[in-house]
Amino acid sequence: MTSVHPFSIAVVGAGLGGLVLARVLQLHDIAVTVFEREPTSSSRGQGGSLDMHPESGQYALETAQLTAQFRKVARPEGEEMKILDKDGTVVFEDLPPPTSEDPASQDEHGPRRGDRPEVDRGQLRQLLLDSLHPGTIRWEHNLEFAQFTDDNSQISLTFARPSPSPPTALKFDIVVGADGAWSRLRLLLSPTKPTYTGVTFVDIQFALGDADGNEREGAAVLAELSALVGHGSLFALSDSRGIIAQRNGGGVLRVYAAMRVPLGALNAAAAQGAPETRAAVLQHFDGWARQLRALVNAPGATGFVMRPLWVLPSGHKWDTAPGGTRHCSAMPRT
Repeated sequence: MTSVHPFSIAVVGAGLGGLVLARVLQLHDIAVTVFEREPTSSSRGQGGSLDMHPESGQYALETAQLTAQFRKVARPEGEEMKILDKDGTVVFEDLPPPTSEDPASQDEHGPRRGDRPEVDRGQLRQLLLDSLHPGTIRWEHNLEFAQFTDDNSQISLTFARPSPSPPTALKFDIVVGADGAWSRLRLLLSPTKPTYTGVTFVDIQFALGDADGNEREGAAVLAELSALVGHGSLFALSDSRGIIAQRNGGGVLRVYAAMRVPLGALNAAAAQGAPETRAAVLQHFDGWARQLRALVNAPGATGFVMRPLWVLPSGHKWDTAPGGTRHCSAMPRT
């Protein structure tokens, strides 16, 4: 049970950052409520894997007293990495030695190779969710509007709720925005919106097993792709394009086809379905090595989700002094 404090805290967004904060607050007996628009913890995939560095991700988990749990799901072998050109030639390969817990594995430059294991985002998120007190997460709370109260003493949050429930308005003394690039809370401090980088990823994934019962050709192709990627990640980069593949847990390969294209350039193909999207992506990689194109054209591949990359301006900041700009309006998600 958390103790009673003279202030109330809300975190908007149950992603990794918001959940780590909630966990650390509860370890210090500080009450916190996390609001998330998703209906459940499993209603949406959480993406691929993360490399967890000692000075950042691992430090956060150590602060949250979750290092032991993290070690159980981490994949040290996932740190393997190779870079290829579009002809399939390996131009760089990093095969780190097994992870060592020996302090001697440290040097004046910090941890040596083998100390940055990979972990699937979904597993890491579930680990954090399981560490919180029951009732900490308020699911199906989609933030519509945030504003300061008339006396600037609190922040009022208005959440959309599933029909027929009416919107819910709640007030908090401290509100933390962990709601991503299109944060509606950020509008309380800055009107700046993300802009398209000019790069779109197409997110693809497939299981490394027999595809649709094809025990010969399909299995052979998947075995070849498994060997090509290895235990970690592969980057094939050329001509403002890239094919990035990473091994995830559970025998899954996740592939990102990266292209410098106008925003929405692949929308017409995406509207027709995965086969048309696959064909459109492959056109951007004409002339690339057969085995690299096979990562896009793998048996049983699913997903083909458009992920345009957005970014805030370099050096973006806002006035943090009392009396700084304070304004808010609802921001549609695009």
